[in-house]
Amino acid sequence: MKADNHVQSDADDMRTIAMAYEPDRYLAALLAPRSSRNDLIALAAFLSELRKIADQVSDPMIGEIRIQWWRDVIEAAPRGQLTGHPIADAFATVIERYDLPQNQLFDVLDAHAHQLYSASPSDEDAFNHELELTEGIAFTLASRILGCVENDVTLRAIALASHAYGRARVGLSLPMSLARGRFPLPRQNDMKSDDETDDITKYMRQLCSHAAQSLQDFRAIMATMSKDRKALTTALLPVAVTEPYLKALQRADHNPARDIAEIAPLKRVWRLRSAHASGRI
Repeated sequence: MKADNHVQSDADDMRTIAMAYEPDRYLAALLAPRSSRNDLIALAAFLSELRKIADQVSDPMIGEIRIQWWRDVIEAAPRGQLTGHPIADAFATVIERYDLPQNQLFDVLDAHAHQLYSASPSDEDAFNHELELTEGIAFTLASRILGCVENDVTLRAIALASHAYGRARVGLSLPMSLARGRFPLPRQNDMKSDDETDDITKYMRQLCSHAAQSLQDFRAIMATMSKDRKALTTALLPVAVTEPYLKALQRADHNPARDIAEIAPLKRVWRLRSAHASGRI
């Protein structure tokens, strides 16, 4: 009985952190086939652990040490070595079960390590690349867990999904990034005024415009798919909340440098369930 209680406690802890830092991916996992559900929750919990690092450390080197610990976990996963950390051990099992590529996992770690520092993306291409390493690889891993076959079309859909959804998430977390001393958007020379808030508002307007265009392009590609569309839609389900996020970021009373944009929890659930039921994001 004690062992069962311990296992349940670990599962509850994993769900709690996944919901705290990756609510869209956690709720999307609950809509996935039962055979993949717990593995997708473990993925969301792993990604949450990485996001949590930036919130908990002020010294980038401390963050690097924590990220190195996860690198060691990933390297040891094929050998079946356990750490006693419930999320690490659960995700190590997922890595082994689906033969998740180590190089992609290391790229995710490197991207999160880079975000511990103050350097901004150099331009839009660098920004897109950063989003592909964080959100994009997360979508790729989810698609692999769900049995999607990778091809040029699915990879392009995933890239566009990361550009749209990733930009929305960057906008949502902008006040926290600024508080840590990082401006997470590519700086542009033509956006310099005496009012810093006005500048940031212009950046946010451009961010939302690019996200909306990427979302439109993503939907156009998804509309051409037939084979594997259902599984890929499940893997990319978090993209369904991009539009509500963008609307929240563009409210007239929203100060992007100070205010945390939010959507109602029920709206998040409704958007995810509707996209899952219709098969259209």
